[in-house]
Amino acid sequence: MTAGIPLILRKTGAHRAPLQHAPPQFLLALLLVLSSLLSAAIARQARPQVWLGIGITAEKDILAIEGTTAKSGLRITRLSFNSPADKAGLIIDDLIVGAEGRDFTAESSTLERQFPEFILQHAPGDSITLRVVRDRKLIDIRIIVEERPEQAPVKEYSSPKIEWPEEHLAGALIDVFNVRESYEDLRRRLASLSKTGDGFRLSRVAYVQREPFQLRTIAEKTLDQLAAAVKQRNPQKALDLAAEWLDSPVSSPPPLKTGMTLEQHLDQLIDVLRKSRIKREEAFAKLTPDEEQFFEQNCEAVFNAFAERIDLATDRNRERGHRDSHLLELATKVDFAKLFEGAELLWRVAEDNYLDDLELALRKAWEAAGKPEGIFINRETSAGKILVGGNGSTRYTEDASIVLDLGGNDFYTNNAGSARGGTLPAALLIDFAGNDAYEATDNWTAGAARMGYSVLVDRKGNDEYIGRAWTQGAAILGAALFLDESGNDIYKAAQYAQGAAAWGIALHIDYDGDDTYDARLLSQAVGLPGGAGWLLNGTGNDSYYSKGERPTTYGNAGIFDSFSQAFGVGFRGMQSGGVALLYDGGGKDRYEAGNFSQGGGYYFGIGMLRDSGKENDIYIGSQYNQGFAAHQAIGFFEDLGGDDFYTTRHAVAQGTSWDETITVFIDHAGNDVYEGGLSYSQGASAHNGFCLFLDLGGRNHFSYAMPQGFAGPNDYHGGTSFSLFITADDKGSSYSSKMRSSEIRLNGEYGIFANLPTPIEDTLKTKSWQKLTRK
Repeated sequence: MTAGIPLILRKTGAHRAPLQHAPPQFLLALLLVLSSLLSAAIARQARPQVWLGIGITAEKDILAIEGTTAKSGLRITRLSFNSPADKAGLIIDDLIVGAEGRDFTAESSTLERQFPEFILQHAPGDSITLRVVRDRKLIDIRIIVEERPEQAPVKEYSSPKIEWPEEHLAGALIDVFNVRESYEDLRRRLASLSKTGDGFRLSRVAYVQREPFQLRTIAEKTLDQLAAAVKQRNPQKALDLAAEWLDSPVSSPPPLKTGMTLEQHLDQLIDVLRKSRIKREEAFAKLTPDEEQFFEQNCEAVFNAFAERIDLATDRNRERGHRDSHLLELATKVDFAKLFEGAELLWRVAEDNYLDDLELALRKAWEAAGKPEGIFINRETSAGKILVGGNGSTRYTEDASIVLDLGGNDFYTNNAGSARGGTLPAALLIDFAGNDAYEATDNWTAGAARMGYSVLVDRKGNDEYIGRAWTQGAAILGAALFLDESGNDIYKAAQYAQGAAAWGIALHIDYDGDDTYDARLLSQAVGLPGGAGWLLNGTGNDSYYSKGERPTTYGNAGIFDSFSQAFGVGFRGMQSGGVALLYDGGGKDRYEAGNFSQGGGYYFGIGMLRDSGKENDIYIGSQYNQGFAAHQAIGFFEDLGGDDFYTTRHAVAQGTSWDETITVFIDHAGNDVYEGGLSYSQGASAHNGFCLFLDLGGRNHFSYAMPQGFAGPNDYHGGTSFSLFITADDKGSSYSSKMRSSEIRLNGEYGIFANLPTPIEDTLKTKSWQKLTRK
């Protein structure tokens, strides 16, 4: 594999807002594994597969350039690092107007077919001379065709299926409306998306692409397990599950020893850090020292570029593009099972029994020392600096591997339990009580892990956490545990915070309290490539807010991008997205975010959001919110009860599937209000999308002019989409569209609207759905 780039030939729609009705510009992802056959004269034996490593878009009516008569060309939109095209000197935005001394004469649409056919005639080692326009000048570039690097397989995943009643109803309605052939074609298309991967394609994502109705099974099983982990106050169970999701399962080691003095505890903690570092070294064994240093020095810059909305695969800055691609390639060399084994060793400190025993030992040592205020142990060890504080209001400014604080209203402006690469590969902070402030102007603070391991545990108090980026539970090539056990806490950050991870695991856990989350971008459960970014909140009336930094690229006035609140996102055309999960265990909660937030995914990523409470919740989105997905991704949204309010500041919310994606939206009970905005909401799918919307009980109001359960257009790939919008056990819901209660009808091609006065199971048992069907 080359920088994790999928080497396939396929046409895919460029991402755009669903409100834009201009014909989409097709992207021929020539990234490029082009397989060829020898002629029949040599027994039709298969040639080795070859590639160029470019993505192109056909252009017509190009401006006249001296030296060429071409009227159409192929614009290079993507370039693989260290590919044949890259080695030859091609760059993003070059316009190919001819080959082997001849200008293109075909129409642009024909070029999209003829150019691959031309490449198919070559074998590894052959040379091809392309005529290219760059900066209004005509140049010839000679490329040596190479054999395609081996494609990364996708790990197999299987799970016992649940026979959901909505799938049985869907099957019956598909036959009644005579759309079985189109539906089966869609299922085949979705199932083929992950025949091969890029090194970070999640096995569960591939499974759901084969079995869309089992998304509910996979998501609810995961969320039930995490609900139990939070209730049992067991972060290691959450770590185990995150590692499983990343296809690198590990086993939990035995618990740490208890019943010891403080000095014995410190010796044990030093040994745990030492053993974790050994696992880290084993995980990075395939990286040279220079590669480790390169990764550490450049990882933030890559994600800063991503946050600035730079598409890594189409970046026209050649130097930056090489840096980014090389860093992504290095990530593929890491042994993630070994990496997570190191986290398992360290995260044992977060067990309640151990923390209770450590606090008792610390209190005895503090009393024996005369109950001093402030730091009373400051020691350099083989594991790094150890700081131990008493019950005063202590100010921590020195970075440390281990910080233990007994009580007091403390101020932390050091690394605060954060790992910072080779100089500080593992760190631990435990604060037992007090209304503390964690404030830092540097990145990598308050329970964050860069190329290592981090644990921050705050047990009691109303605390305030303020940071910039990579804070409050965040990781790159590491594992970070942020745990606040109680209190009404405030969390503020700019970006990459509150459960954000790339090539690793970051868990932000808060067991109890009325908490306030505030971020601007890429926070509150974000799963980047190879990452599990999870935010798990127990009970309390909580507020989640994420937007205000970046105006949307769609140009809609007053609308911000956010990419937060359970957003699994990949680097499109380079590496698949990770798994993001936001779980809230109960309370009257409020969620507000900008675009691409609240349970969704982008480019093979998956995002899942569940609010488990029966209280009345508020969800405010902007565009792509509340169970959404774009470009081969997956989104899941679930609210278990209450009279909830859903709205969007613009459009595209409450169950939306765009471009070969799968989404499920479920509200289990309550008299809810849904405001769908301008377009493409409430069970909408397009471009081979699959969307399931379920409201399973109540008297609801749907404020949205377009039909619920709408499908199309499908001009990206041909074929059809599938939307199934069901309100079941309905008590007389109202619609501002032309949809009505107690009826089933076919929309678009192909969407199905079904308003059922009884639960789905009863509707199937009595076959009452037949009387409701309008053909």
